[in-house]
Amino acid sequence: MTILLALHTGCAKSAKQEPHFQLPLPQINPASADMSGKVFFIGPEIDSVNADIIAACDCCASDLAFVDSTSFIYIERCLGGDVYVKGHYLAFGNTLLLQTDKEYVSSEDSMPPDTVFQTTYELGYTKKNNYINYTLSELKGRRFVTYSREDYTEYGIETDNSITHFLKEFRGEKILEEFLSTIVSN
Repeated sequence: MTILLALHTGCAKSAKQEPHFQLPLPQINPASADMSGKVFFIGPEIDSVNADIIAACDCCASDLAFVDSTSFIYIERCLGGDVYVKGHYLAFGNTLLLQTDKEYVSSEDSMPPDTVFQTTYELGYTKKNNYINYTLSELKGRRFVTYSREDYTEYGIETDNSITHFLKEFRGEKILEEFLSTIVSN
């Protein structure tokens, strides 16, 4: 693959043909960019010695799962309920670009006085799609992702969890099944 660059050194009225130069683009290793079926555990700290994520606070642990070669599910885990986000991604080289959909689902966990645990789900919308740029790397033979901005960094490490096992959480919850129906085939 190449990019053609034309050098323009004369004025626009010149009929003279300008030379073209070809610059090679780095080749992408498809095997290293294949995220399909991978599940990552995400948190704000990493134990690089043991290749573990540390998420010892409320709402700081997340799961990022790649359903197929273009779609993902991100779940922010909180004690009082979770937030489910879906979207599409592109992985190339050491870059992982996520584009979230405008639609999301939030859950709320409650325990009424009779101690029967209940979870309710609610569909929500954001005003725009968001983009999240992760860096892909490897740590102790496992895939590793990093997201960083000025005031925040989160890390993720590939788990042994299969996408099939991960998706079991959504079975039987009508709103979650409908929410994910555009990216998950049964």
